[in-house]
Amino acid sequence: MKIKFFRAFVFYGGNKEGDNVTNATKHDKVAFVTTFANKHATTDMALDENNIALINYYKEKGSFTKGDLRPYFKDAGISLTDEALRIRIYRLKNNGILQSVARGKYTITDKLSFTPESNTFIKKLNSLFAKKYSGIDYCTWSTLCLNDFMVHQPVNAFYLFETDRDITENVFCHFKANSIKAFNNPTAQIMEEYVFGEQDVVVVKPLVSRAALIKRGG
Repeated sequence: MKIKFFRAFVFYGGNKEGDNVTNATKHDKVAFVTTFANKHATTDMALDENNIALINYYKEKGSFTKGDLRPYFKDAGISLTDEALRIRIYRLKNNGILQSVARGKYTITDKLSFTPESNTFIKKLNSLFAKKYSGIDYCTWSTLCLNDFMVHQPVNAFYLFETDRDITENVFCHFKANSIKAFNNPTAQIMEEYVFGEQDVVVVKPLVSRAALIKRGG
């Protein structure tokens, strides 16, 4: 049986000690968690015959481009205009079949379909953000979603709110004004002193470019 492993990770500690907490800089520490799967994972969409054939054709080929897809569809008897091909790629990405690895370059998604749980606090953060920053990408999640992959369980979890780098400080102030215990890209020392072990703490950080996001209601 072929065993595949996937690595999940959570960043903590944004700046070096002594730096301004509001500055967005590189991460200092990374905690890695490894989990295993013994079969190919399926996505949430219902796969039709064309999509199954595409997955089987490209899953062992590594990355490929839009130009590679055109002759594939042509050989399959599917004639597509430039616009139709663009829409087809968009739908394949949106349905979790294709994943962007670089500009104009894709790969077949072959990983566990993971949907982190939401809760009332996450919904509150989302609502506060959406009312003021409509149309801007963001990601809200709790480190609780990593507990199933850990041997040593942390006492408490904390929340991460990731969004556009240019507005992280404004979002931090917005949360503070609404009585949310928030920290903007804190240092490792701030994390240890004020975040770990506390309840309902939010760490605001810049959203990683081209991050894979799951859109959920609320």
